[in-house]
Amino acid sequence: MKKLCVNDILERVNGTVLCGLCDAEFAGACIDSRIVQSDEAYFALKGERTDGTLYCGDAIKNGAKVCFVENNIFSDEDLNKFAKSATIVLVPNVEDALVEIAKAKRSLYDIPVVAITGSVGKTSTKDVIAEVMAQKFNVQKTQGNKNNRLGVPLTIMSLRNHDALVIEMGMNHLGEIHELTNIAKPTLSVISNIGTSHIGNLGSRENILKAKLEILDGMTNKKVIINNDNDMLHKWNLEDENAEKITFGIHEKSIYMASKVKMTEESNEFSVELNSTEYKFTTQKPGEVFILNALSAIAVGMEYGVPIDKIQRAIANAEITKNRLDIEKVNDVLLIKDYYNASFESIKPSLEYLANLDRGRKIAVLGDIKEVGSFSKEIHEKVGKEVAKNKIDKLITVGEEAKNIVKKAKNEGMSNEDVCSCDSNEQAIEVLKGMLLKGDTVLLKASNSMKFGEIYNEIVNYISEQLKWKNGGKMKEYEEVKNEVKKRLSEKRFYHSECVEERCVEYAKIYGADVKKARLLGIAHDIAKEMSHEDKIKFMKDRNLPISDFELKSPGMLHAPVGAKICEEEFGYTPDMVKAISSHTLGEKDMSLLAEILYVADSTGKDRKYAGTTEVYELAKKDLKAAVIECMNRTILERIEKGKTINVQTIEARNQYINERKDWYISLFVI
Repeated sequence: MKKLCVNDILERVNGTVLCGLCDAEFAGACIDSRIVQSDEAYFALKGERTDGTLYCGDAIKNGAKVCFVENNIFSDEDLNKFAKSATIVLVPNVEDALVEIAKAKRSLYDIPVVAITGSVGKTSTKDVIAEVMAQKFNVQKTQGNKNNRLGVPLTIMSLRNHDALVIEMGMNHLGEIHELTNIAKPTLSVISNIGTSHIGNLGSRENILKAKLEILDGMTNKKVIINNDNDMLHKWNLEDENAEKITFGIHEKSIYMASKVKMTEESNEFSVELNSTEYKFTTQKPGEVFILNALSAIAVGMEYGVPIDKIQRAIANAEITKNRLDIEKVNDVLLIKDYYNASFESIKPSLEYLANLDRGRKIAVLGDIKEVGSFSKEIHEKVGKEVAKNKIDKLITVGEEAKNIVKKAKNEGMSNEDVCSCDSNEQAIEVLKGMLLKGDTVLLKASNSMKFGEIYNEIVNYISEQLKWKNGGKMKEYEEVKNEVKKRLSEKRFYHSECVEERCVEYAKIYGADVKKARLLGIAHDIAKEMSHEDKIKFMKDRNLPISDFELKSPGMLHAPVGAKICEEEFGYTPDMVKAISSHTLGEKDMSLLAEILYVADSTGKDRKYAGTTEVYELAKKDLKAAVIECMNRTILERIEKGKTINVQTIEARNQYINERKDWYISLFVI
């Protein structure tokens, strides 16, 4: 273990010993008085709300032998007491002192230091590279994403008996990586990509490239491994930097290039030619981004002589920091947690992965992209274009800026029914609950600040408890549906369903509707008809479905929405079919063709003996919309004759249909 002595670093930090021994030694650094170790110095950072100096006493009690402070708030009595077990050093700025001391610590180690930067993927790349390096070295790596002016020095100070370091470097502005690389002095660098993260601060992708290339400033031997698939890195001119470039990629010809790529729900398989021999590799996580991570790790491993079989094993077993394309299946719903950060460059491959999955509906829940400044509208619109391009089935966004994703997706062809803009996570949760089916795949992608973990937790609970009713994914065949309906209905009611089915098929053939769907609608539309009122109300409440005052007073009407939900959950009926069943009793405005067919068929089956049924049936074969109006007339008249209230939904629907017809004539039914 290599230690630093207070005496040796006093001049470097412009420090003054307030009490204790000048030859006191320490090996590491800590900024939390509660967890400081006996071989660590405590750095009393001054924050907006508190001053770490106040906790020096606690740090010393917990074992700190040295404390660095920038405020002398201690009495002589305090200093005398502290001097018995610790040394307190006064410096102009504690954070600056930590940086300088980390430089001193780094100078003690002649070891491989791999530095990683890039717009996205730094942390997952770091994880895989560290796993590969650990096959040959005792490796220390950046914990989590502590990649800034505090994180990098703390990582270097954590070196003990290590013989390799894998360190992550992030930035928001020009000059930041320049400082970090001069602290860490890398022997090899990796640049994962150049995207649009922090473009609001830097103004252009060219400036982002410039900022990332600062990683070379601290290197004596400027050897850098780059993602050749990235457009900015691909065209980067080496001569300008006097650097050696080692390339990796999937699509662009590279030194380390993936071939024979095979992606599944949970992993990747690919091959790479190394030393004229083809080797197969597997990653624990799916998607191109993890192939690129693996390729960079292969390049690093080969540079440092890690045996190829050990590189294969390391990549297959590498543990990636959580919330980066984490996959979880609950009740046949596949949840993709990818909400550690968000940029166009990280969202694009996540959407591509979602689109390429061979399973049911694809749902993307996307949040605001942060730190893009005046480029916000442009970048969010690019995401919307990618959503539409990848044919995502459903899109939910959260946040004001993310509304631009929805607008662009709609402009690119997505329907109003398939997109939704939400102002809060709570709203998004309710929308998602309302659409989820078994067999769905849901991508949760946003910046960490959007707190999408809230959505994930609520949806997992919902899927576990409520989605057990839903089958989704693949619609059941007619015979299976018919048999199930027959079990739940009396002979008379089932005969009515068969009569409605017959009419549905007839009308579908006349008007060019989907005959298969029409048949399934007819046979199952009344599946909930003979449930008790209590059971129908309970069914709706269990699923948090709205019940109107009209339905509470006339619970028999609930058989339509309950039946619709049963058909969705148990039979996998499509949304248009579900909507048709829900409106088959009361009708509604803007009904689809299938909904109109079912609505009229329900009133014109051969089992119906009402006056005028034959006339409406004949009318329906010539003019379906006219027949819709006549069926609404019948419903209204029947309610009037029985002295019952009339649902405003039917009245509004009838008014709309009549207003749309200029050739309307006197009703077949006479009041």
